[in-house]
Amino acid sequence: MTVYMVPGVFGVGGQILDQNGNPVSGGLVNTYAAGTTSPVPVFTTAVGNVSASNPVVTGADGRLPYELWQTSGQTLKIILTDALANTLGTYDNLTGINDPTALLTTTNTWTASQNFNSVTITTATITTAVVATESVSVLNV
Repeated sequence: MTVYMVPGVFGVGGQILDQNGNPVSGGLVNTYAAGTTSPVPVFTTAVGNVSASNPVVTGADGRLPYELWQTSGQTLKIILTDALANTLGTYDNLTGINDPTALLTTTNTWTASQNFNSVTITTATITTAVVATESVSVLNV
């Protein structure tokens, strides 16, 4: 199985802090499938052979006891809470760092006016997959 590091503060030296900048002792890092509250496993090693607890509990210094690694092609939702289960943050649609499958299955939408040699593009949606598709709205041609 191929795994990639979970992005954010979930790697080496990452620390969970509250809104006042204090370490969150006994904080909970809950991992779910993206867009859901269905728990999914993450791993403690770069080879994906040791499952992490779910939730992962932070130490007195607000640090996780190990790095978090997710399965290739998996997108996660992470909900961080304090020891009393008060939500500190929710992070959705996280893909593993450098996971190439994320680049092949992600739809990216940019809505901004861009000017290229007197052609203004107002909206561009590019879907990268085995077959790439493009839809572009053009003004001022």
